[in-house]
Amino acid sequence: MPRQGDVLLIPATLPPGQDCNRVLSKGGRHILALGEKSGHHHSVAATPDVARYRPDDAGGVRQGYLVVEREPVLLEHQEHPPLTVRPGTYEVRQQRTYTPAAPQPHSD
Repeated sequence: MPRQGDVLLIPATLPPGQDCNRVLSKGGRHILALGEKSGHHHSVAATPDVARYRPDDAGGVRQGYLVVEREPVLLEHQEHPPLTVRPGTYEVRQQRTYTPAAPQPHSD
């Protein structure tokens, strides 16, 4: 399972039918996790072979899905070495900071 910093990619399958929506890229990149304090992000280049999906229950633990079709892509972050992601479908998980009131996304 590829992991870069607080982002983990778990091999998976997309939920059926209407349970997931395709997400458009921003600035030519698919941002998988964004650091609220630093603005750093884990992202991959938006190419015809890469798609990102977000589940309807976006408030849950699942951050979404990444589908890499034919060619490997680089998962990049400003403070980590690039990581090669092979073709496949992945569930994107982000490390969370636990607080008794509610889990919060980990921020850098």
